[in-house]
Amino acid sequence: PELAWLQQKFQLTDAQFTRVQKLHNDYLAHCAELCARIAATNELTRAQISTTTAVTPETEKLLAGAAQLRIECQTRMLKECFAVSREMSPEQGKRYLAWVQEQILVMPHEQMGQASSHSAHGH
Repeated sequence: PELAWLQQKFQLTDAQFTRVQKLHNDYLAHCAELCARIAATNELTRAQISTTTAVTPETEKLLAGAAQLRIECQTRMLKECFAVSREMSPEQGKRYLAWVQEQILVMPHEQMGQASSHSAHGH
């Protein structure tokens, strides 16, 4: 049911939809792990910031780690989107990637940090 909209919007065959579902389910494990790591890093950053009145080397290190995790998350998400597009016909895949750019890649970073469900990632 979570991906029914995708099948309908991009008119996927049952075979395409089955392959896309497998890709999505495989991706979810990576997504959950990254979300947990991002949340933990954010908590450490909040704790660090609450103990000081200036940016410290530790604060910078935590912020850099959080940024790296966001890069890793966005990269994995984009890889999954490309993999999904390859399961579609060329026309479907092109439409899907255009949708991805509109819905996901232009998402303000504040929404990325607040996204707690996998559907917020556009899948």
